[in-house]
Amino acid sequence: MSVVKTLGSVMFASFFVVGCTASSAPLPQVEKNAIYHTQQLIQQVSPEQIQELETIYRRYVNWTVGTGTLSKSDPLVRIQHETMLSTFNNVEEKFMQEGGVEGLGKISFARTKDKQPVARYVFDTILPSLSMSYAYPGLIDSPNPGYRKPETVATIIAILDHMHASGWKKGVDTGFDFDELRKTGFTGFGGSINNNISGYSKSLLLLRDELHQAGRLERELETLDWVTRIFAPEQDGRGMTHFQFPGFNSDGFKSMVRNRLSYVVTQLPDDPSRIKNMQFLTHFYNKAYSLAPGWADKIKPDGVGYHHKGVYGNSYSEQGLEAAARSIYLLQGTSFQVTDESIANVKLGLKTFRIYSQKYDMHRGIAGRFPHQLDSLVHLLPAYAYYGMNSGLNDPEMKAIFARLWDRGYFERSSILSETFDGKGLGAFGEIEAMLALENENIDPEPALTGHWVYPYGAMSIHRRPGWMAAVKGFSRYIWDYESGKAQNLYGGNASSGVLRLYTKGNPVNAFDSGYGINGWDWHRLPGATTVRVPYKKMRKDHRNWSTESFVGGLSAENANGVYAMVYDNQMGGVTLTANKSLFFFDNHIVLLGSDIHGGDGQHEIATTLFQTRLPSEDTVTYFNGSMLTGEKPAFNTTQNQPVWLTDSADNGYYLPNPVDLMVHRTEQTAPDEKGKENASDLYATAWLSHGNRIKSGRYEYVILVNAGKEQTKAFARNASKIYRVKQQDKMAHIVEHIEKGITAYAFFKAGGDFASDLILSTDTPMLAMSRKTSYGNLVLSVVNPDLGLAPKTKHITIDDLRDNPKWLYHDSETPRVTMTLEGHWQNVSTTEDKDIQIKTRMIEDKAVTELTFNTKHAFSKDIELARL
Repeated sequence: MSVVKTLGSVMFASFFVVGCTASSAPLPQVEKNAIYHTQQLIQQVSPEQIQELETIYRRYVNWTVGTGTLSKSDPLVRIQHETMLSTFNNVEEKFMQEGGVEGLGKISFARTKDKQPVARYVFDTILPSLSMSYAYPGLIDSPNPGYRKPETVATIIAILDHMHASGWKKGVDTGFDFDELRKTGFTGFGGSINNNISGYSKSLLLLRDELHQAGRLERELETLDWVTRIFAPEQDGRGMTHFQFPGFNSDGFKSMVRNRLSYVVTQLPDDPSRIKNMQFLTHFYNKAYSLAPGWADKIKPDGVGYHHKGVYGNSYSEQGLEAAARSIYLLQGTSFQVTDESIANVKLGLKTFRIYSQKYDMHRGIAGRFPHQLDSLVHLLPAYAYYGMNSGLNDPEMKAIFARLWDRGYFERSSILSETFDGKGLGAFGEIEAMLALENENIDPEPALTGHWVYPYGAMSIHRRPGWMAAVKGFSRYIWDYESGKAQNLYGGNASSGVLRLYTKGNPVNAFDSGYGINGWDWHRLPGATTVRVPYKKMRKDHRNWSTESFVGGLSAENANGVYAMVYDNQMGGVTLTANKSLFFFDNHIVLLGSDIHGGDGQHEIATTLFQTRLPSEDTVTYFNGSMLTGEKPAFNTTQNQPVWLTDSADNGYYLPNPVDLMVHRTEQTAPDEKGKENASDLYATAWLSHGNRIKSGRYEYVILVNAGKEQTKAFARNASKIYRVKQQDKMAHIVEHIEKGITAYAFFKAGGDFASDLILSTDTPMLAMSRKTSYGNLVLSVVNPDLGLAPKTKHITIDDLRDNPKWLYHDSETPRVTMTLEGHWQNVSTTEDKDIQIKTRMIEDKAVTELTFNTKHAFSKDIELARL
């Protein structure tokens, strides 16, 4: 083991998680008040280490511009090649039309975003385009006509000289607050120019020899060292003090790979500080890739990614995980590689990402302020290749995962892979080479995902069967509701209000083909959610809101089925609305219950939406109680108290035992776009239960039959009473029995004993449970306390707490223990021992009972097999 790995192992305790399991795993522990001094890493420089850094340098160059060994006969290669050449030509043409270097004028590198447009244009577009145009060799049968053109180097040097004269040099203020970093282990990158310098770093990487020969390399490396000194052994002459804090900012993930690693490997081989810088950077990677507790970025114990003090499924997680996996690939086989724990944690994030995406699309509630950016998994595919390919980590599990996710036909039809060659710093040709290398290994794909997963740090549950995914998202006193920005996701305030999204249609399966349209999307009618229909202007409220409730989350029972529940507390549009909501997942049957719905202002409709699905045309068929519906149908309601069934436009079935106040329409809807700048329209089939404009003790019950279509839904409606029954639906508990499957599921909203259950007599803490009778007479009991316990009940967390006080930012999960009382005497016959489970049999008033006490840290579910005594 290398010295670097040994230090990482001391600083971060071993931790490995393969998914959200019933076991509670400790967070990585970091030495208290650790002060990182440069001399800790100083060791004798060896010729082998110098060569290793040159190997990493060459890998990084090849990753950026490719090896020139592919052919345009491959459509994916040709598309990427043509996209790159077109970008080079368009950027250079525009640059020259605008006056070239002189046309840039004086460049401002000020700390505020509004004063950085020219600098961002140079860093994001001009420099990376010119440098890649110069260094990209092209294909074996289609060379790059701009390859190694001397005039390109002259232009790049002129731009660098102009930037230097404008103030881009050592000493430039890029906005980092190093005092905040020392105090909290966190500093923001947003709005700073550091988020936009990857094109600059890339240029130095690709033109190292040319810039050295021209006498510019040392000057530019001094600048790059300065602007990335957050990852340097010393900052402003002071040693590092924030290694006591695990994890790191998501933007930092990108910067320390795109920029700092570029700096280190671009240093000349004889630079005496190069190895020390690389050793220290590896140490920083190990800190960043450790699992972060509380509200801190980045990788959480359940594998989801955090940014802005909340779950962020796309964008920041996608880019951060790709950068982390890239660093691991570039360092593999060298003494500078990160620890095994770091490799495992990044892998956990990658494996989680593919679970909450079907095939590439995620729930909108974890998409942050980018509500239409759902297919981020596509752009994360290179990370799976880095882990899987023979020349990478050669990980068999990641090979199979990549094989399932890889869809050449779709990529050729859509040209979606070339989208990465856009945006900050442009893309890299080596990503295509890596993915094609793994494709050529012809690995058998992992099986289609089947199971039930809970992500407590996202207040989200995922239920999957081959070909489809159901995803539900909530919010709590720990998990904020949504994020918006300037002209971004302005009406997304209900996105985490218990919204259930079903991805069942498309090739590959995706959100849009499953009915989740964009134009005309009604931001109030979100499936599964109970909402107040306030005017759209009132929805443009402050974002990142926490509720007052901690009982929000899910249970995974044997990784097969599950329960999701939330005490709902929403203030959308200034109108108070509360409820107890639950979802029970039994294979393709999902039972949704609501009770104790209170609120309203007497003016705006309160409704629970069953579905809102786009109609591809007026001829698209939906059904209502056997009647085929086509064309447009104005809203109609049912007043009957007999059960009804219906389908949406994606062939999902719905059964309502009491359909009073059910409203259905098929019509053109008009609604504002996410930016609030214009309205758009499209055809939708929508069904909802109208609760009036003020409600007290409201309730609902319905069943979704995923992908059931007309006939299966009709058959279910005829036999519903033989398939399932609701045993309790009130403020104390929601209890559902699936008669056919021998499963009973419980959402206990309150502690007590007033439950309609022959098995669970009482609980001293709100909790979720599911019980299944085995074929040999035992009972499998799955349990969880969904309360993450990230803060005491007496502490109301604010955003200022999380920004200013590491006590709260890094507060570990302290999920309260639960003691439940079962009827009869039982013994634990589980095959694995769990110290967090205790069983005690007792007699109470001549009744045999069993007290089961458990702790589910991080709100990870536990499965317990019980046998009667």
